[in-house]
Amino acid sequence: MLFVDWLMRDTYNYFVDEQDVKADDAVWYVFFIYTPILFLVAWILEVIIDRPAKQFAGEFDRQIRR
Repeated sequence: MLFVDWLMRDTYNYFVDEQDVKADDAVWYVFFIYTPILFLVAWILEVIIDRPAKQFAGEFDRQIRR
């Protein structure tokens, strides 16, 4: 979260300071840039970490109940 917050603030400052974009518009730009990225990263982490952990826990539970 800290890394994402840093990137979002840096992007916002770039739009406002260097590109002379209004602050309200810069917020929307940052939102539309980072929301799809965050969804993609969340999905990848779910596939790589969450699903195998759930499968392992289910298999472990089935082994104990035998």
